[in-house]
Amino acid sequence: ALSLISQGEHAFDIVDIVDLHVDSVAFLRNSPDKLEVLVLWIQRLVVDNMEKGVLNIPAPVISRVFQELSRGVVKVNDVRKISDFLFPFPYAQLIGFMLLLNAILTPFIVSALMEKWYWAFFASFV
Repeated sequence: ALSLISQGEHAFDIVDIVDLHVDSVAFLRNSPDKLEVLVLWIQRLVVDNMEKGVLNIPAPVISRVFQELSRGVVKVNDVRKISDFLFPFPYAQLIGFMLLLNAILTPFIVSALMEKWYWAFFASFV
């Protein structure tokens, strides 16, 4: 994405798993929550490079970086909650039945209430 924005003016390094230390890769593989480990590593790299002067960025901007990282983790955890807790099957069947019943009965009820056929059509299908 950055190479598309820079229009080929800069070459960006890509961090691959080969570039990580063997102990770090082993720790990451054995970790129950790999996302938390990676986010903490990124935060640590940002703080270390701020102290070394590599990231000469004002504190409000860096705090926004940490805020966006934490929001990303919250969103991933929200997705995990959705995938972990299944929607009850009987409730899903009831919703489907009620939608079908609504689709079948609405045109008849609306046509009985409306005097003009085009208003009944509009109220039922649009």
